[in-house]
Amino acid sequence: MGKTDPCCKLVDQLATDMTYYNEMLVRRSQYGEEGLDVQIDQLRQCIDVKRAIVEGLKKDK
Repeated sequence: MGKTDPCCKLVDQLATDMTYYNEMLVRRSQYGEEGLDVQIDQLRQCIDVKRAIVEGLKKDK
C-alpha cells in the first residue's frame, strides 16, 4: 500500500471542515441556534490552523 501525502489528507479534512462550518452558519442564521457560536468559533480556529499547515507544506515542496 502506498503512502498517502499528508498534504492531501489535510486538504480533504479542510474541505470537510469548511462544508460543516458553512452548514453550521446556515443553521444558526435560519433557526437561531445561538448555542452554536462556541462550536463555530472552535471550528473556525481549526480551519485556520489546517490552512496554515497546508500552505506551509506547499512552500516546502
